[in-house]
Amino acid sequence: MNKILVVDDVSLNLKNISNILGSRYKLTLVKSGKQALRALEVEKPNLILLDVLMPEMDGFETFENIRRRYGTDIPVIFLTAVDDKEKVIKILSYPNVIGYILKPYNPNDLAERVDKYFYEYATKEF
Repeated sequence: MNKILVVDDVSLNLKNISNILGSRYKLTLVKSGKQALRALEVEKPNLILLDVLMPEMDGFETFENIRRRYGTDIPVIFLTAVDDKEKVIKILSYPNVIGYILKPYNPNDLAERVDKYFYEYATKEF
């Protein structure tokens, strides 16, 4: 079963993602960048869904820490409520970022994007 690490500081968002994807993927749900780094010490996911706006360590800083510690071989989709052109350009400039999803997202759209990744891209080398 494909594994996804979901990082979001809002419990309701984690619950919604679990309801949307939990029957098809093994999910690890964490509420901070620090928890994400600890989770990666235990198990490497096939994909990371990473919130941008989080306290203490935002998504960009979390992403940079993941890359320093674990390299660039874990694909990431950013989750963001910010529809800011500069932030989108920054997100898409990172190596191995395969996209972003704007919040609030439609549950079917989220499931479709993740399913599409595993169907089309999971076998590619990054």
